[in-house]
Amino acid sequence: MFARKLGLLNALSRFSKSFRQGGARRILAPQVGTTQLRLRPSSGDPVIILAMPCQLSAANLIANALSRAGIASRIIQGPSLERYDERTHFVINPPAFVHLPAFYIAVQVEDSSKADLFTEAYLQILENASAILDYSTANIAFLSRKGLDPRRIFYLPLDGCPDNADYFFYRFLLATDSISFGEFWHLTGHKTELPSDTICLSLPEYVERTEGFARDNRFGFSAFPGLRHTQSWIGCAMSYKYLIMLARQQGLRQIMICEDDVEFSPDFEMRWRDIREYLNDSDINWHIFSGLIADLDKEADVRGLYQFRDEQFVAVNKVMSMVFNVYSERVYDTIARWDENNHDVTTNTIDRYLERHDSLSILTVNPFLVGHKESHQSTIWGVENTHYTPLIKASNQLLKEKILTYKKITGVPNSRTNVRASLCDANTTPQHRDQEL
Repeated sequence: MFARKLGLLNALSRFSKSFRQGGARRILAPQVGTTQLRLRPSSGDPVIILAMPCQLSAANLIANALSRAGIASRIIQGPSLERYDERTHFVINPPAFVHLPAFYIAVQVEDSSKADLFTEAYLQILENASAILDYSTANIAFLSRKGLDPRRIFYLPLDGCPDNADYFFYRFLLATDSISFGEFWHLTGHKTELPSDTICLSLPEYVERTEGFARDNRFGFSAFPGLRHTQSWIGCAMSYKYLIMLARQQGLRQIMICEDDVEFSPDFEMRWRDIREYLNDSDINWHIFSGLIADLDKEADVRGLYQFRDEQFVAVNKVMSMVFNVYSERVYDTIARWDENNHDVTTNTIDRYLERHDSLSILTVNPFLVGHKESHQSTIWGVENTHYTPLIKASNQLLKEKILTYKKITGVPNSRTNVRASLCDANTTPQHRDQEL
């Protein structure tokens, strides 16, 4: 969920600029410095990959993936050199090297179940790395408990499906601006398939959140590893753009995308079943269904009400939340046009981008379908989710007030609802005319 207030945005922007200095470990370490991690040196020199002979398979995997992205590399085997240039190096199993470059990406290959291998000296080596690539989420959880910042750790499975390894490696290159979003799509889009039309967007590096959603997921939603960027809000927006482009490529009429800090109420399953049935009606014109509007704009207009079974649907012209939304194919092109090169945080977060398109028909329900887990921390802004609690409460109250105002203006009694023509085609089916009250 994205911060609404400009003051908070400015404060968080200042926080994100406080980059790591020295080797001391901090609970809230800074994000990765992109200057050190861009892997297309202006000199045209190849990227260096340091590896012992026993790690050549991992070195070749990285070299081949770099080559497909148009980045030249050179593998250097054996004992470390005493002097390195200022380029960033990939170092596979860095404790094996006596001397390390000034700037290096640590490819971590040890098993955290053998905790004695993770000495203070080794943890310091990882701490000093520009970034850490790790093959195991169990390892990542272990390193996070040791105080390393998950924002500097990237999941990279080194065995199994090559396409899977490619996705995560190019995800890392995208996160550090070594490739563009267009290049990422070219390298992965044709090889990636959505497992279903109900997706939970999650980051495997945040193991507790991922596991927490898995425990709550009694509804068959499929987890999908979101994209990342040194500016986290950009990574989040790119995730939505990528998922929408995949849905469009696969011909899905709609796709539900929730985030892993969504909170399901006890009656969620029953309500979700009825809501999906309504949204699947091809005669209903809508762009986005929002299960939670975190901060409804005071200038938002209610454009229609509709009763379907026990659900009161409300049509509004603005949306401000990404916790649980369903996207119709009618909005795919709009989301795919989001510009990842516009780094203005005050106007181009994905929800602000959508909020600016007030020609969209947004459906929500009263009361909201889902909540937002207060126990979690925002992976984008680093603040506790409790920050959003009063915003959500005020948003819910404002929606109710706007519904009452709409009923007064249209002359609809409080006990009755109707549907505006903007929601339905003129040839609304007889079945649905019977359901209008």
